[in-house]
This record gives sequence, C-alpha cells and structure tokens, in this order.
Amino acid sequence: MDNFLNSKNIYNSKWGDYKYSLNNSILTINSIRRALDKFNLEVISKLENNEIIWIFFKVRILNGPFRNISCLQRVNKLEFGKLEDIFIEYWNIKSSEYHVYPIVEIIFTYKIMGESLQNEKTKLVAPKIINKNKSLLQINGLYDTINFGGYNLPPTMDITKWGNCDFFNNYNEARVFKFNSKSMYFVKLYDKHLQADLKINDKTVVSFKDSLLDVTNLGTFIREIGNQRYEFINQKLIRKSKTYNTKFIQPLSGEVYYKNNFITMDLETKTINGKMVVYHISIFDGVNFSNFYLTDYLDSETMVINAVLSLMKRKYNGYKIYLHNFSNFDGIFLLKTITSLTDKINIIKKDDKIINLQVKFGNNYSILFRDSLLMLPLSLRNLCKSFQIEDKSIFPFDFVNEESTKLNYIGKVPGFKYFKDISTKEYREYCKNFNNKEWNLKNETANYCNQDVKTLYLIIDKFSKNIFDLFRVNVLNYPTLSSLSFAIYRTVFIKEYKIPILTGELYEFIKKGYTGGAVDVYKPYGKNIFRYDVNSLYPYIMKNEPSPVSYPTLIEGDISNLNLNDISFVEADVIAPNNLNIPILQTRIKSKNGDIRTISPVGRWTGVYTTKEIKYSLELGYKFKFIRAVKFEKNYIFNEFVDYFYALKKNSSKDSSNYVIAKLILNSLSGRFGLDPFLDKHVIVDENKTVELEKKYTINSIINFDNGKELVSYSDKDTSLDLKKNPNVCVAISANITASARVFMAKFKINNDALYYSDTDSIDTSILLDPKFVGSELGQFKLEHIFKESVYLAPKVYGGITNNYEYVKVKGLKNVLTYKELVPLLYKEKSLEIKQDKWYKDLSKGNISVQNEIYTLIVTDNKRKLIYDENNKFIDTKPLKINNNIIIEE
Repeated sequence: MDNFLNSKNIYNSKWGDYKYSLNNSILTINSIRRALDKFNLEVISKLENNEIIWIFFKVRILNGPFRNISCLQRVNKLEFGKLEDIFIEYWNIKSSEYHVYPIVEIIFTYKIMGESLQNEKTKLVAPKIINKNKSLLQINGLYDTINFGGYNLPPTMDITKWGNCDFFNNYNEARVFKFNSKSMYFVKLYDKHLQADLKINDKTVVSFKDSLLDVTNLGTFIREIGNQRYEFINQKLIRKSKTYNTKFIQPLSGEVYYKNNFITMDLETKTINGKMVVYHISIFDGVNFSNFYLTDYLDSETMVINAVLSLMKRKYNGYKIYLHNFSNFDGIFLLKTITSLTDKINIIKKDDKIINLQVKFGNNYSILFRDSLLMLPLSLRNLCKSFQIEDKSIFPFDFVNEESTKLNYIGKVPGFKYFKDISTKEYREYCKNFNNKEWNLKNETANYCNQDVKTLYLIIDKFSKNIFDLFRVNVLNYPTLSSLSFAIYRTVFIKEYKIPILTGELYEFIKKGYTGGAVDVYKPYGKNIFRYDVNSLYPYIMKNEPSPVSYPTLIEGDISNLNLNDISFVEADVIAPNNLNIPILQTRIKSKNGDIRTISPVGRWTGVYTTKEIKYSLELGYKFKFIRAVKFEKNYIFNEFVDYFYALKKNSSKDSSNYVIAKLILNSLSGRFGLDPFLDKHVIVDENKTVELEKKYTINSIINFDNGKELVSYSDKDTSLDLKKNPNVCVAISANITASARVFMAKFKINNDALYYSDTDSIDTSILLDPKFVGSELGQFKLEHIFKESVYLAPKVYGGITNNYEYVKVKGLKNVLTYKELVPLLYKEKSLEIKQDKWYKDLSKGNISVQNEIYTLIVTDNKRKLIYDENNKFIDTKPLKINNNIIIEE
C-alpha cells in the first residue's frame, strides 16, 4: 500500500491503491466486507473526521486486467461505513463473468482530498437499478379512471356520465359540461366509436378515441390517446399499452473514393527487472520506413516521444496509425507519452481497451491510432497466408531478454534455443545469411520489425480494397470489425427495414433478457464422446428467424392472452418443473455467499424472455404468469446479408482472403446491435480540473499519468436520445438472436441423457446425431472431435483424447496442459497449481510488468450442483433450485 498518511491535511494528494488479496478465489459479499474493514483500519481510521477521500472499488480477475466495479465515491471518515451497501450493490449488478472467474485481489483506488474540502458534501452514488419486477399498473394500482396529462378521464363511453350533455346535429355531436369543472368535452358520435376533445377556454388539452368492444356494454371499450391504448372491461382498466415513436436506423450511401491514408507501426520490447521496455519502433507509410532504436536515445521514453513526433506532421493529417494489438499492448506504452505532448486527445474506450485514439496537433491537424487486431482478429502469420502476403521473418526474442544481452550486440547468430516456433532446418537456413558477416542486433531488429509493419500494411491495404470493391465502404472509417460489418449491412442490405433505435427504459427492460449463450457441464467424465459444432449458429438464426422491427409497444396489466406467435419480450413470473434435468431458461441469481451468476435452474423466479422461448418452455412443463411485455412487428431482415456472405465463405478455399472476409463479417454483426446506447465519455485533463468534472458528472474511472494529466471516464446525466452522440443500437435484435439460438440448441439437449457438455454452439454427447442434422450447410452440425475419453471440470475447462491427438481447453490459462493433468481434478478438493507469467498493464505508468504467478485449477460449481460418489469423485450434476432468484437448499 502506498503510504499517503505521513503528512496530514494534504489537499489533492496522489492516487494510491489499497490491495486485499483473495488468493484466486471467487469473490463473495463477505470478502468485500472484510476488505473494507481492513481498509478502514489501516487508512480511514487515520484521517480526521472532516477529511474527504475519493475512492473506487475495483477487482483484478485471474489472468485478466483490473475491472472498475463502482463509480467514484466521495466520503469522509464518519460516512465511510455507508460504502459497504453501495459497493455490494455495484458488485451484484455486474455481469456474470465477474462472478464466475477467480479474483486475485480487491483494490480500493483512493485519493485523500484534505480538510480544505471540509465544507463540501459527501456524495455516495448508488448504481442505477430500475425495478422492473412489477408492472407500472401493479405499482400504481388499477384505477376506475385514467389520468392523462393531469386530467382524470371517465372509464365509460356513456357520455351522460361525463357531465351535463347538450346534443345537436341529430344527436351525432354533443357538448359535455364536465361536473365541477370549467372544462368541456366536444364529442362526435358514431355507430361503434366516438371522438372526443377535452377543452378549456376553446383550447384542446387532450383528444381521444373510444371504440366499443361490446355493443351492449358502454363500459367495455378501448380508449386511444396519442400513442397509448387503454382497455376497459366493465369500467375497469385492465390493460394499458404504449407505442413508442422510436427513430429507425438509417441506411448509408456507398462512398465514391477509396481511402488509403494510413500508416503501420510496431513496438518491440525487452523485459528488464520484470518490466517491459520499448527498445525499438518501426513505422511504414507505404513508401518509407522510419526506425527508432534505444541506443540512439537517452532513454525509452525519449525514443517513444521522437517516434510519435515524427507522425505529427501536416502531410499525415487525418491518417490512421495501425498497430496489431494496440488496445492491449502498444497503447499501454504510447498513451502516457502522447498526453505529455498534447491536451487535444479524443478517446473511444471500452473497459481497458482503447478503441480509437485521436491526437490533435497544430490548429487543424490530427492523427488517429487504431488496433488492426480489432478489425482483423487473427495472427499476422495467418493473415499472411490468407491474403497471400510475404510471411513474417524469424527473430530470437528470448535472446533480447537475456540479462547479459547488450542492445549494441554484434557477433555470432544467437543459438537455436532463443528462437520460437521454428525447425532446426529453418534455423540453419537463417544462419547461412551470416556466413560472411556478423549478426547485428540493431540491424536485425530493424529488419524484422520493418518486415512486420510492411506485412501489416499490405494486409490492411488488400483487405480495404476488397471491401471497397465489393461494398463501396471504406474500412478506414471504422475502428472495429463489428462497426465495419454494421456499415456494410447499412450500405448494401438494410433496404427499407424499420429497425428501431432503443434507449432508456426499453433498452433497460430488454437487456434483462439478453443473457448470451448457454454453457454448462452435465457429466464430468465420459468415453466415446462426440463433439458437434453448429455451422454459423447466429447467422443461421438471423436468416431463418424473424427479427423485431417497427415501433415497439409496451403492454401492461392483464396480458394472459398474449399472442406467442408475435415477437415480444415478456417479463414473467416463472415456475420451472423440478423434474427437468436440463432446464433451458437462463436467469441471473444470487448465491448463498452473495455473488451473482447466470444459470438455468428449476424453481421460481422472475425474468424477461422472448415469446419463442416461452412457447417452447410451455411444452416442457414451465408455467408463466405474464407481467408485461414489449411487442414488435417482425420481418426477415438478414436474409440477403447471410446468403451473400455464407455463399462467399462456402465457395472460397479456407486459406483465401475471401473466406476470411466472409467469416469475419458474417459473425460480427449480431452483437453490434446490442451495444449500450449510453457509453462512458473519456477526457484527458489537468488533474486539478478533475474536481470540476466530479461535481458535474458520475466519475467511473480516473487514471493518473503522474505528469499532471488524468484520463477521466464519466457518465453524462443527460440520457436523452441524441443520434449525433449515441450509436445506432437495437438490443432487441441481439437479444432475439441469442434467445432463438438457445432454443435451437435446447432441442438437442433436452431429455438427452447422453449429454456431457454444451457451449453456445456445440454439444458433447455419447450418441451420434441423426444424419439429417449433420452436414456442411448453414445451421447443420459438423463432427469436430471423437474423444476416446473426455473430462469436463467447469464451463470452458475441459479436455479429451482421440486416437491421434489431445484437445485441452482452459479459459484464461496460457500454459499448455495435458489431458492426464485434468483427470485427477475429478476428486473433491484436488487442485492443480500452474506457474505462468502474467502481464500487468499500467496505463498510468505507461508500462507492462511481468510476474510469475500461480494459476490454481479446480472444479467449480457456479452453474449446476455437483454430485460426488462415496469416494469423493465428481460423477454427475443436477440443476440448481431457486426461489425468488435466490438459491435454496435441496
């Protein structure tokens, strides 16, 4: 822990981290409480009562970076105790990923602001949680009258009960003087409906139309007011619906000119005392190379500054600078340096990934740093093969990291042991290049890096030209593959489909039903197991299932007669039969220790599901009580898109650029619609200006660069729909695709005693599938592996052996494991500890440190209840049982 308490009353002290180790265990509510108690004892207790402290709650996931859990909180010593409930609430609403994987440590990042702020109020910011468990009608009560615009309207079409009536025009019209009011109804009467205007002093305050449902009962009718509809039975309001006048995602026009104003860049590092240091930079603008080598500069930071300054030239105005893995690697070293050169920086950032970094210089000039890996998520070696570009060269990376290696080394070719992933034959061929000359580390580093940046340049250029020729879309305008796929769809395939832009309460409601694919372990060990994967599951669903379109309608009240053939997202109380071994509906629940996870349980709970899920679940014995629903029209809006790219993929060889393009674009569109419409904003400011931002906005993250600058991420209080600021999003599209995919997969899982494991688009089973489901067509299964034996320890943690090879997958583990190492873990309390190098990225210091850590592998019970035999061997699972979204004991 950094000690900031030696000198009291220091206003605006430096940021520090208080770390509470969890030894790679699952984070529980009690862990948060214990961490806060220790932090209180060791830090807060030493403050004066009126000293203000800023604090973030963070965690570091095993084999992952730290994650912000809370936004910025401002407290003093006396109110510190209130943070416990606030932080627990933030933890509970985080995605299930945070609750499944082991946590290395809890981190409280804090800054003591001092007594000079003693008159300033504390500010505890709770997470925004919208209670959607009850309909508005249930919350407000069912009324005999409705209130619209502040005016109570009568629950009947019998206008004689509205007030004193004055009929005229052969009783086809009437003026109704409202009782005890200065207002008056002007009514036109028809056979089965009426049109009314409520006026005050000849000014219309509300207009509505009433239509009879029962000609014998004037109290049973439908009232329509603007975009709202009210249904009455015997003068009782039973159902309310509201159609939202949403905006629609608009098509794009194809572009006229191809753009190739981009540059490629590469950073090479060596590890010194556990920290990575940049020692070489290569830049290629399509014609010329620029090289920067550490021995030519005072230090690494000076070298990086010179490299960035070489790009800040008028001739490069508007250029995109691509680095392969900028978001997770190169950007760590560059961002701090860039902040020291200019304040004019615009950032698009998600979690810890920098998506787009615009750097402005001069009066009207700018360059943008991008990650080519976000556009082409494959290794350079694989991309070279697909785009038929000259392959990467080889280089002795391990030699550079030898402590004894000097950067000015000139001598013999480093030994074979320093090269990775090459054969002895390749090594001998490489050595022949230096038979008559010495090997020069500086020169060979430049040669290797120059080949890399040239290769990347040629790949991006070829990819961009292919995309432009096919769709008149410029790749350089889009920072990610999903944004490019979306642009292609809007340019060529969107037609006149009315895809609504969903924000606010509609987004929040439907997002509750957006729970992703189902991943579960059913049986932990098997023999003769067949692994089947679906050919392009999501594209298959996009083509063969209708999508929600047009204006959404929110329906509340009695919706028991909801048409399940429509596309609706329905909030419902659910009862799942206890005899189901493989339930299909997913929900987020709170475990006994307080953590949140996504499971498929039996029991009772409340959740949001599509009508397709509900219809299929009814066949399995589920029971529902509908609370409210958001209904859409439906249309097949992806047919041409899927047909085009699947045909391109199918008719191209797997090592061709067209195959790569088709596969990447095809699989990148569905999730783009589900983006959060209100993304954080990010600014780099002088650290003394952060206080002003904190007073205006909810601060979600602060990164201090120790150079007087801070990267502040904040939420704007204005959440109104602004198409210039908010992305074109429709979470209903993404949620409907994933829900329909779960139903598709469920039909191969339910009542299947031979099922061992399932992922989003795959199943492991001990029986062969019916041949009619197997093939190369869209939506058919392909047989990937035949395991003689296989072990399944947890979601994304499994392995098997075939007649020819082993296949082991452990999410988050870099080291290679053997199948034999997994088998002993079937026994209770058995674990496997693996040492591996872990990278810790620090944007604030602009470096990456390397630490050797222990990865502990053990069976987990996050999704289903584990069953052990008398020898404590893991032999089976069964679904968890819940009541009101909380796990209950069997």
